Amino acid sequence: MNPIKSKRIPFAKISERAKEIRDKYNKPKDLVPVPVEHIIEAKLGISIIPAFGLLEETDIEVLFLSDLKTIYIDSAVYGNKNYDKRNRFTLAHELGHFFLHVNEITKYKFKSAEDWLNFRLNINVQDLEWIERQADEFAGSFLVPSDVLETQIFKNKTNIKSFFEKSAKKYDAEELDELLLEGISRLFSDYFMVSMPAIRTRIKKEYNWPDLKEELLK
Repeated sequence: MNPIKSKRIPFAKISERAKEIRDKYNKPKDLVPVPVEHIIEAKLGISIIPAFGLLEETDIEVLFLSDLKTIYIDSAVYGNKNYDKRNRFTLAHELGHFFLHVNEITKYKFKSAEDWLNFRLNINVQDLEWIERQADEFAGSFLVPSDVLETQIFKNKTNIKSFFEKSAKKYDAEELDELLLEGISRLFSDYFMVSMPAIRTRIKKEYNWPDLKEELLK
Protein backbone atom coordinates (compact mmCIF):
# COMPACT_ATOMS: atom_id res chain seq x y z
CA MET A 1 0.00 0.00 0.00
CA ASN A 2 1.27 3.44 -0.88
CA PRO A 3 2.48 5.15 2.34
CA ILE A 4 1.05 8.55 1.42
CA LYS A 5 -1.19 10.10 4.06
CA SER A 6 -3.29 13.11 3.16
CA LYS A 7 -3.24 16.06 5.50
CA ARG A 8 -6.63 16.75 7.06
CA ILE A 9 -6.67 20.45 6.25
CA PRO A 10 -9.78 22.24 7.59
CA PHE A 11 -11.86 23.57 4.74
CA ALA A 12 -11.81 27.05 6.30
CA LYS A 13 -8.01 27.01 6.00
CA ILE A 14 -8.25 25.89 2.38
CA SER A 15 -10.66 28.74 1.64
CA GLU A 16 -8.25 31.21 3.27
CA ARG A 17 -5.39 29.83 1.18
CA ALA A 18 -7.41 30.11 -2.02
CA LYS A 19 -8.23 33.74 -1.23
CA GLU A 20 -4.59 34.48 -0.45
CA ILE A 21 -3.45 33.04 -3.79
CA ARG A 22 -6.24 34.74 -5.74
CA ASP A 23 -5.51 38.12 -4.15
CA LYS A 24 -1.84 37.74 -5.05
CA TYR A 25 -2.30 36.87 -8.71
CA ASN A 26 -5.74 38.20 -9.71
CA LYS A 27 -5.57 41.85 -10.75
CA PRO A 28 -7.76 43.61 -9.80
CA LYS A 29 -8.51 41.38 -6.80
CA ASP A 30 -12.27 41.34 -7.44
CA LEU A 31 -11.96 40.50 -11.16
CA VAL A 32 -14.38 37.77 -12.24
CA PRO A 33 -14.47 35.41 -13.93
CA VAL A 34 -11.13 34.69 -12.27
CA PRO A 35 -8.66 34.15 -15.18
CA VAL A 36 -7.43 30.77 -13.98
CA GLU A 37 -5.67 29.81 -17.23
CA HIS A 38 -3.78 33.11 -17.34
CA ILE A 39 -2.73 32.74 -13.71
CA ILE A 40 -1.49 29.19 -14.28
CA GLU A 41 0.44 29.96 -17.45
CA ALA A 42 1.51 33.61 -17.22
CA LYS A 43 1.86 34.04 -13.46
CA LEU A 44 3.04 30.59 -12.36
CA GLY A 45 4.83 29.48 -15.52
CA ILE A 46 2.94 26.19 -15.79
CA SER A 47 2.16 25.00 -19.32
CA ILE A 48 -1.34 23.75 -20.12
CA ILE A 49 -0.95 21.22 -22.95
CA PRO A 50 -3.90 19.62 -24.79
CA ALA A 51 -3.37 15.85 -25.02
CA PHE A 52 -5.13 13.86 -27.72
CA GLY A 53 -6.92 10.74 -26.46
CA LEU A 54 -5.99 11.19 -22.79
CA LEU A 55 -9.51 10.61 -21.49
CA GLU A 56 -10.33 7.80 -23.91
CA GLU A 57 -7.12 5.88 -23.26
CA THR A 58 -6.71 6.38 -19.51
CA ASP A 59 -10.13 7.48 -18.16
CA ILE A 60 -8.56 10.66 -16.76
CA GLU A 61 -8.89 14.03 -18.43
CA VAL A 62 -6.11 15.95 -16.69
CA LEU A 63 -2.62 15.10 -15.47
CA PHE A 64 -0.30 17.36 -13.44
CA LEU A 65 3.27 16.18 -13.87
CA SER A 66 5.73 16.10 -10.98
CA ASP A 67 7.93 18.70 -12.65
CA LEU A 68 5.28 21.22 -11.50
CA LYS A 69 5.58 22.85 -14.91
CA THR A 70 3.17 20.82 -17.03
CA ILE A 71 -0.57 20.11 -16.97
CA TYR A 72 -1.90 17.79 -19.68
CA ILE A 73 -5.63 18.02 -20.36
CA ASP A 74 -7.65 15.98 -22.82
CA SER A 75 -7.88 17.93 -26.07
CA ALA A 76 -11.45 16.88 -26.86
CA VAL A 77 -12.63 18.32 -23.55
CA TYR A 78 -10.31 21.34 -23.42
CA GLY A 79 -11.11 22.39 -26.97
CA ASN A 80 -14.88 22.19 -26.50
CA LYS A 81 -16.61 25.47 -25.60
CA ASN A 82 -19.45 23.47 -24.05
CA TYR A 83 -17.01 22.42 -21.34
CA ASP A 84 -15.57 25.86 -20.55
CA LYS A 85 -16.97 25.96 -17.00
CA ARG A 86 -15.93 22.39 -16.31
CA ASN A 87 -12.42 23.05 -17.67
CA ARG A 88 -12.01 26.14 -15.53
CA PHE A 89 -12.94 24.17 -12.41
CA THR A 90 -10.67 21.30 -13.45
CA LEU A 91 -7.70 23.65 -13.83
CA ALA A 92 -8.48 25.39 -10.53
CA HIS A 93 -8.65 21.92 -8.94
CA GLU A 94 -5.13 21.22 -10.24
CA LEU A 95 -4.06 24.59 -8.86
CA GLY A 96 -5.36 23.35 -5.52
CA HIS A 97 -3.07 20.34 -5.76
CA PHE A 98 -0.18 22.67 -6.63
CA PHE A 99 -0.62 24.76 -3.49
CA LEU A 100 -1.90 22.11 -1.09
CA HIS A 101 -0.20 18.86 -2.13
CA VAL A 102 3.14 19.81 -3.62
CA ASN A 103 4.96 17.21 -1.50
CA GLU A 104 2.73 14.42 -2.76
CA ILE A 105 3.05 15.53 -6.40
CA THR A 106 6.82 15.75 -6.35
CA LYS A 107 7.39 12.63 -4.24
CA TYR A 108 5.75 10.17 -6.60
CA LYS A 109 7.24 11.38 -9.90
CA PHE A 110 4.22 11.46 -12.20
CA LYS A 111 5.73 11.47 -15.69
CA SER A 112 2.84 9.84 -17.52
CA ALA A 113 -0.82 8.90 -17.22
CA GLU A 114 0.29 5.35 -16.46
CA ASP A 115 2.25 6.59 -13.43
CA TRP A 116 -0.86 8.35 -12.12
CA LEU A 117 -3.07 5.34 -12.69
CA ASN A 118 -0.63 3.10 -10.80
CA PHE A 119 -0.55 5.62 -7.97
CA ARG A 120 -4.34 5.63 -7.75
CA LEU A 121 -4.48 1.85 -7.67
CA ASN A 122 -2.15 1.72 -4.68
CA ILE A 123 -3.18 4.67 -2.55
CA ASN A 124 -5.59 4.28 0.34
CA VAL A 125 -9.06 5.22 -0.95
CA GLN A 126 -9.82 7.51 1.99
CA ASP A 127 -6.55 9.39 1.54
CA LEU A 128 -7.27 9.86 -2.16
CA GLU A 129 -10.78 11.10 -1.40
CA TRP A 130 -9.42 13.65 1.07
CA ILE A 131 -6.87 14.93 -1.43
CA GLU A 132 -9.51 15.32 -4.15
CA ARG A 133 -12.05 16.96 -1.83
CA GLN A 134 -9.43 19.44 -0.67
CA ALA A 135 -8.58 20.36 -4.27
CA ASP A 136 -12.29 20.76 -5.03
CA GLU A 137 -12.70 23.07 -2.05
CA PHE A 138 -9.74 25.16 -3.19
CA ALA A 139 -11.15 25.37 -6.73
CA GLY A 140 -14.59 26.51 -5.60
CA SER A 141 -13.21 29.13 -3.21
CA PHE A 142 -10.70 30.33 -5.81
CA LEU A 143 -13.19 30.78 -8.64
CA VAL A 144 -16.07 32.17 -6.55
CA PRO A 145 -14.81 34.91 -4.21
CA SER A 146 -17.22 34.95 -1.27
CA ASP A 147 -17.31 38.74 -0.97
CA VAL A 148 -18.08 39.18 -4.68
CA LEU A 149 -20.78 36.49 -4.51
CA GLU A 150 -22.41 38.16 -1.50
CA THR A 151 -22.35 41.56 -3.22
CA GLN A 152 -23.98 40.14 -6.36
CA ILE A 153 -26.62 38.24 -4.38
CA PHE A 154 -27.75 41.37 -2.56
CA LYS A 155 -27.59 43.47 -5.73
CA ASN A 156 -30.19 41.07 -7.09
CA LYS A 157 -32.23 40.88 -3.89
CA THR A 158 -35.36 42.36 -5.50
CA ASN A 159 -35.35 39.86 -8.36
CA ILE A 160 -34.63 36.95 -6.03
CA LYS A 161 -37.48 37.95 -3.72
CA SER A 162 -39.86 38.34 -6.66
CA PHE A 163 -38.87 34.91 -7.99
CA PHE A 164 -39.52 33.40 -4.56
CA GLU A 165 -42.94 35.03 -4.17
CA LYS A 166 -44.12 33.87 -7.60
CA SER A 167 -42.86 30.34 -7.00
CA ALA A 168 -44.42 30.16 -3.52
CA LYS A 169 -47.83 29.79 -5.14
CA LYS A 170 -46.82 26.53 -6.83
CA TYR A 171 -44.47 24.67 -4.48
CA ASP A 172 -44.31 23.49 -0.88
CA ALA A 173 -41.68 24.81 1.55
CA GLU A 174 -39.07 22.11 0.92
CA GLU A 175 -39.40 22.30 -2.86
CA LEU A 176 -39.34 26.08 -2.69
CA ASP A 177 -36.12 26.08 -0.71
CA GLU A 178 -34.41 23.91 -3.34
CA LEU A 179 -35.88 25.97 -6.16
CA LEU A 180 -34.56 29.20 -4.67
CA LEU A 181 -31.06 27.76 -4.30
CA GLU A 182 -31.21 26.51 -7.87
CA GLY A 183 -32.45 29.87 -9.13
CA ILE A 184 -29.67 31.81 -7.40
CA SER A 185 -27.09 29.33 -8.67
CA ARG A 186 -28.36 29.68 -12.23
CA LEU A 187 -28.33 33.47 -11.92
CA PHE A 188 -24.61 33.59 -11.16
CA SER A 189 -23.26 30.58 -13.04
CA ASP A 190 -22.32 32.60 -16.12
CA TYR A 191 -21.12 35.55 -14.06
CA PHE A 192 -18.44 33.47 -12.35
CA MET A 193 -18.12 30.99 -15.26
CA VAL A 194 -18.60 27.96 -13.06
CA SER A 195 -21.34 25.34 -12.94
CA MET A 196 -24.57 25.78 -11.02
CA PRO A 197 -23.57 23.06 -8.50
CA ALA A 198 -20.34 24.97 -7.82
CA ILE A 199 -22.30 28.14 -6.97
CA ARG A 200 -24.70 26.15 -4.82
CA THR A 201 -21.80 24.61 -2.90
CA ARG A 202 -20.27 28.02 -2.23
CA ILE A 203 -23.59 29.40 -0.94
CA LYS A 204 -24.05 26.47 1.42
CA LYS A 205 -20.45 26.59 2.67
CA GLU A 206 -19.84 30.33 2.87
CA TYR A 207 -23.12 31.33 4.49
CA ASN A 208 -25.75 30.07 6.88
CA TRP A 209 -28.35 29.38 4.20
CA PRO A 210 -31.48 29.80 6.41
CA ASP A 211 -30.19 33.17 7.66
CA LEU A 212 -29.21 34.30 4.17
CA LYS A 213 -32.61 33.31 2.79
CA GLU A 214 -34.38 35.17 5.57
CA GLU A 215 -32.34 38.30 4.85
CA LEU A 216 -33.06 38.11 1.13
CA LEU A 217 -36.79 37.75 1.63
CA LYS A 218 -37.26 40.67 4.03
